[in-house]
Order: sequence, then structure tokens, then C-alpha cells
Amino acid sequence: MHRVRRWIGGGVVVCGMLGAGFAGHAAELVLGEQGASSFQIVLPDALDEGDIAQSLRRAARLLQQAFATNGMGLAIVSESEHPAERPGIYLGATRFAGRRGIAVGELEGWQFVHKVVDENLVIAGPD
Repeated sequence: MHRVRRWIGGGVVVCGMLGAGFAGHAAELVLGEQGASSFQIVLPDALDEGDIAQSLRRAARLLQQAFATNGMGLAIVSESEHPAERPGIYLGATRFAGRRGIAVGELEGWQFVHKVVDENLVIAGPD
């Protein structure tokens, strides 16, 4: 089960996921707080100029603007440019998602996955 909370006044965005062994206890992933975030928005390396690529870039810019509204600047980078030591918000069918068992090819239509993986967030659909 996923949950998302946002405190507009404090500019905090928090996502959490209940772990299988922690019934009733939610682990939280803080994406930004008090005007600061260490996250980057990460797009797949292999983006062409088709509709899916344009949609992913548009989604990344909207996400970037949402954080900027709360005083947080997040860079948009390709997966190969993203340093492994920084947490990422991975959009689309990234290698990171695939290596973590997120099978976006099995999703249909408008289905998508929100998944917290370690200190990262994956948002992916059948792109």
C-alpha cells in the first residue's frame, strides 16, 4: 500500500510504502524538506523524440516545477548522468526500475507503478 502526504506550508513531500514484514508500520521517504532536496529527476537514457519521450519530459518538468514552488530545485538528468550516491525520482522504463524487478512491459493501458526502492522513488508505466 502506498501513501503520499504533502504539507503545503512546510514544503515537505513525503512518500511511504508499507513493508511486508512491518504490517501497520509505514516507512517514510522524505523527498524534500524546508526548501531543500537531494533528489534528481531521472529519465531513461534511450528516449527518442516520439510521444512517450515528450510525455516523460513534460512529466519531469511538471514535477520539477512542483518542487520549485516549494523552494526546491531538482535537476532533470538522464540515467547515465545520475550519480549513484544521490537519490533519484526515476520516471519511465529506466534500467534502475528493470533491475529492481519492476516489469513495466506487463502493465497495460494507463497502469503504472509507484515504488520506493531504498532511498529512491520509481514512477513507471508501459512506456
